[in-house]
Amino acid sequence: MPEASETTMTPTETVSALIERFSAGEMEAALELYADDVELSIEFGLPERFVIPDKASLVAGMKAAQEAQRDKPSRMYADIEVRDLVIHETVDPNTVIAEWTYVSRIEDASVSNRNIIVVECRDGKIVRSRDYHNDVTRAVAEGTVPKIVAAIEGMALPKDQK
Repeated sequence: MPEASETTMTPTETVSALIERFSAGEMEAALELYADDVELSIEFGLPERFVIPDKASLVAGMKAAQEAQRDKPSRMYADIEVRDLVIHETVDPNTVIAEWTYVSRIEDASVSNRNIIVVECRDGKIVRSRDYHNDVTRAVAEGTVPKIVAAIEGMALPKDQK
């Protein structure tokens, strides 16, 4: 394994930079923080947890999302602020837990979205991330509530469907 240079970011610095870059809309710069072999899981994804198995899949997914939003850019990130960021170090020096609130300002309203991620880093890159985001408040911020309601309705047990 190559020796880390003095300029290699610590896990705390890496995760802080990740959140800063995403909130600044610097998606490509944020993606640079992921290792090629990253495994990213969206633990509260709807209708169920899903896993992105590597950086190529993550980049492709981000590009597809941006393309799908080309005519309607993300309003969640248009005017966003990071509040209450705390990064907890763990007994494993390569793993940190970050918690923060994104506050999206949309016209005269604000939407607060709490987030937690558990991140493992190696040589200044993210190799594993378990993300716990509130998909409901994200949908409110993005203006996609009908889509999330449909996803939730699709999760209903057959005996509970109308």
